[in-house]
Amino acid sequence: MSKKSRRIIKENVILEQRQLLKIGRSHYISVPKEFMEAHGLKAGDYLPVAANHILKIIPMSEGEVVVENGEAKVVKEKKDE
Repeated sequence: MSKKSRRIIKENVILEQRQLLKIGRSHYISVPKEFMEAHGLKAGDYLPVAANHILKIIPMSEGEVVVENGEAKVVKEKKDE
């Protein structure tokens, strides 16, 4: 994708290129407005982030995030440890 890539929204999936920003010692990427609105998110909210070869940002409203067989999954009910 080029710097000025087109935005694709298909089957409730937003696909577009986002720029990774460095502010101080940290790196940031912006979240699409449609994603924030769809999940009732606002500035200051915390989001679980799961990363291996794919970065996943999962809103808490979707359920609890657990790791099974090396992959992050969302479960609706809390698992006993």
